[in-house]
Amino acid sequence: MPYPWRNTERMPRRLPGEQASCDHPGMPLRLLLPLLLLCCGCVSMNRFGTARTLPAGEANTSVTFDAMLATAPGMEQADVTSFVAPHLRHNRGLAPGTELVLDLGLPGTLGADVKVELYRGGAIDLAVAPGASMSWLGRTASSFGGEVHLPVLADVVVAPWLVLVPQASVGWLAAKEEASSELRHSPAAGGGLGLYLRVADTFSVQPVASTTVELDTLYAHHRFGLAFSFGTQPSFR
Repeated sequence: MPYPWRNTERMPRRLPGEQASCDHPGMPLRLLLPLLLLCCGCVSMNRFGTARTLPAGEANTSVTFDAMLATAPGMEQADVTSFVAPHLRHNRGLAPGTELVLDLGLPGTLGADVKVELYRGGAIDLAVAPGASMSWLGRTASSFGGEVHLPVLADVVVAPWLVLVPQASVGWLAAKEEASSELRHSPAAGGGLGLYLRVADTFSVQPVASTTVELDTLYAHHRFGLAFSFGTQPSFR
């Protein structure tokens, strides 16, 4: 997402022994907003779950944690932004091959996907999950970020309890700073890999790593997530 505090310009280099200066206009915002987002949540670009949907009427709930590292070409180390955001996700089968996913980032992010199976085979599955999400970056509704996305997920079934989930996505990211009237936006594309581990009939664990790149600036969002899912699980038997 084109986050308001981002500054992709290279900062002036300091002479040996020279102290760091906070005169740079973007510095306080870059230092404070990661802490703010730690509390308010952030749009999650990781796609948890598998390409295979739940049976109609069945549901599960997941607790997920996303760690983010944001970088851009030419950034100094001081410009790298990182934080961790918790999320609650609810998956519910709506009809055969169709699943609704609701996402709540505590306490300031809302999102939804509709996952639709395109192909279900014995060892390979394929699905799309178009959706959108929004995150409030400050204390008022005038400061926000959001995305619309179209991810494609595949299942590579290694065993009934172990599934590789490669994914690719295109989308559009936007953000507006509270003190600015400018709405920043950018097309984006990325991909990642998840590992679905079914521990019990009603419990699974899934680590996911993904990267999303803003195509106008090559600003990159590297995400590492971990999901703990409770309830009905997709069947790979």
